[in-house]
Amino acid sequence: MRLLIILCFCLVFISCSVKVKKVDLLGVWDYVQIENLNRQSEDSTTVQDLELAKPYIEFKSNNQVQIVWNGSVLSSGTYRTDKNMIRYRENLPEGKIREFPFLVSRLSATKIIFETMTREGTRVTAIKRK
Repeated sequence: MRLLIILCFCLVFISCSVKVKKVDLLGVWDYVQIENLNRQSEDSTTVQDLELAKPYIEFKSNNQVQIVWNGSVLSSGTYRTDKNMIRYRENLPEGKIREFPFLVSRLSATKIIFETMTREGTRVTAIKRK
């Protein structure tokens, strides 16, 4: 009986997780909220900051991605999807590359919520641009 309950719980958990597909990501996603998940830090981005900077992330069909802040490219590289993750390979100066995942907790036709998988931890909510 205990095994059956555990199995049912696992099936429910697996079925509720987000499956990220490239086709669902394509386009420009405007940031509407940025949350600092590290309780030790007071650093956060206000709604006013977002309205001024107009940050967004753009996923392209050729697996290119760029993050734009204040009209300038803040970060660029390539991406691939992996279950509920976006695997990002960021291009750094001098030909270096940094790889890190974004965990996607919600993805619909109009909204995405993802977070960085780093010690600092940041959660981004973005709305798809029409």
